[in-house]
Amino acid sequence: MNLSLQLLGMGKKIFYIYPFNTLVDQNKIILQDIFKHSEMKEQIVTVNSLTPIKGIHTKEDNTEEYYQKALLDRQFLNYPFILSTHVSFFETLFGNGRENLFSFVQLSGSVVILDEIQSYRNSIWAEIIIFLRECAFLMGMKIIIMSATLPGLEILGDKECTVTRLIEDRNKYYKNPLFLERVKISYELLDQKMTMDTLLDQVKRYCTPNKKILVTFIRKDSAYEFYNRLLADEDINIPVNLITGDDSAYEREMILRPIRETY
Repeated sequence: MNLSLQLLGMGKKIFYIYPFNTLVDQNKIILQDIFKHSEMKEQIVTVNSLTPIKGIHTKEDNTEEYYQKALLDRQFLNYPFILSTHVSFFETLFGNGRENLFSFVQLSGSVVILDEIQSYRNSIWAEIIIFLRECAFLMGMKIIIMSATLPGLEILGDKECTVTRLIEDRNKYYKNPLFLERVKISYELLDQKMTMDTLLDQVKRYCTPNKKILVTFIRKDSAYEFYNRLLADEDINIPVNLITGDDSAYEREMILRPIRETY
């Protein structure tokens, strides 16, 4: 982020790209909090299928001209700092629709941050690297790839790719106890069949005031079943919340905000 902001100061646009809309919403809140005392806060704009079009011009009244300008800004991506999804970004980069062509020119000379790139299928990583390398060369883009789990992807290309490592000595950070020991993994449940009763016992074991517990499920019906069990259990005396893909961004924020502020 620090590197991208330095490039932004040189007049370049920033495209911060995430795999999912939920990550876009969450990180927009974080970024706006970081820059709450800066003009940068108002320059951060979300561009996806869920977020209303943002006008960046003075709105004196509900004039048609104001909304026309807002629409044009959205179609041509006339914003300095854009948060969007992988789908939207690659539609702009490779799409041949009218709106894709409107916004395509804004990629020239821009800074593109691809976050959580490990969400791509590993069978197409080589093609992704080749396309990104050629587009960066032809359009003067700076592409920053962020992933905590992938090796150097430049070796997958069909020819040499110039890559700059932003962290020269990664062991300085990765082997620091504050990072290395931040998570303690327990394997005690791997050798037994996991049931709702077993999971409930584990939650009750660690359920103490001022401690946050996160339980994730693959299926929504399992999440609903366990949520109802927690509500019905008299030994659970802390707030219990449920978040699924059916919740809107507003509903998620109403659930997460008290958790961030209280614990």
